[in-house]
Amino acid sequence: MCPTHRRISEPYNETPTDWTTMPKTKTEIAKSVVGFIVGFGASRIAKAIIDKNTDEEERLHNRAAVASAELVVGFMAADAARKYTDAKIDEAVNWWETEVKPRL
Repeated sequence: MCPTHRRISEPYNETPTDWTTMPKTKTEIAKSVVGFIVGFGASRIAKAIIDKNTDEEERLHNRAAVASAELVVGFMAADAARKYTDAKIDEAVNWWETEVKPRL
């Protein structure tokens, strides 16, 4: 039986899009795109730094510890980079709204 939220002609999707959590404004879309790109780059940089500064050991528990540390540090770097870029985007939008837009 088809769920009531879709017509027969629509394809079935196990996880329908939640339109309430998607970005709605241009600023939110820009924050999402920039945050994804910067977060990915920051986590790759953190992983490369850790890889370069740790010795390759043969023991499994040492490799697992380094891999989990890379993951955590990558997430931390990505989160900090996203917060920074979100603040800078808010600052630029505020400047545009207060300084430039009134003069147009």
